[in-house]
Amino acid sequence: MRKLLDVYCKHLLQEALDPVDEVELEKPIASPDSQFVDVFCVPRPNRPAPQDVPILGVVWKMSAETCSFEPCSKSPTVHDLRTLGRKQLSLHLQLCKESGNRELPLPKQWVLSPGRPHGGLKGLKATPMEGWPTGFYSSGAFLDMWIVVLSELPLTEETRLLRLLGPKKMQQKVLAEIQGLPKNDLSREWWLEIVGEMVYFFDENRDRRKPSEEQLAMTKLRQEFEQFKESLIRKGEARGEARGKAEGKAEGKAEGKAEGKADALLAVMAARGVAVTDLVRKAVMTCQDPATLDRWLVQAATAPSPDAAIVFGA
Repeated sequence: MRKLLDVYCKHLLQEALDPVDEVELEKPIASPDSQFVDVFCVPRPNRPAPQDVPILGVVWKMSAETCSFEPCSKSPTVHDLRTLGRKQLSLHLQLCKESGNRELPLPKQWVLSPGRPHGGLKGLKATPMEGWPTGFYSSGAFLDMWIVVLSELPLTEETRLLRLLGPKKMQQKVLAEIQGLPKNDLSREWWLEIVGEMVYFFDENRDRRKPSEEQLAMTKLRQEFEQFKESLIRKGEARGEARGKAEGKAEGKAEGKAEGKADALLAVMAARGVAVTDLVRKAVMTCQDPATLDRWLVQAATAPSPDAAIVFGA
């Protein structure tokens, strides 16, 4: 379950930040024990203004400079934060070597904690930050590690994306907020698109015999998302245009999306204990049809047993 949450958080951040940042998942770091930054962001040259990507909220400001995101499935301990600090310093050293510039600024590291890490905040001597919502703490300029306590964030539109990265109960509350948005709310279509992309994660524990209120709400949101996509097609609005994509990148974007969905599918299968043979891996990685990959993702995440998690060609 923790691995699935980790994959979910990484891909949600990738989807949300794609219009404004070049996002790379699992960025390798040269070190003796092979570390990886969960989400690494470099701002795009023509970055859309915050009002053009309303779903980002405060995350737009967080990612306005080169940075990394480290979502945590539980509140990090002092040991956890030391490990993350070592990862951040290794990343900085690597970036300096790659650029040939030893004076590159240390990239901010955003540690997303579901609850308040009392020992970690005390150990870092982290303090609440002015000009940021409640729940933002900084360790200071030397390490430039920022801890965001998701449970302390105000329930506002500005923090909605961050709260969607939290534990399941927090996610369900955010989904209820999205469902309750007025039809004329300009951000509603953006949220429906993001939720539609991540629906296979939300459905992971779906009980088909007796769906819960949250599952029914998720189904309704998915239906609304499909209607939204159909309306875009009827109007001739390319999805890339709706998200501020530059013309000519559509093909590369489609290939990138297929690759991302394939990686997510393999991660979900691994999290559920599915045996991934060379034949299965080849079928997943060579599939270029996002709709097929979406269908396989939903099946892998919601099947009642690992043996039934995926049936190619079904």
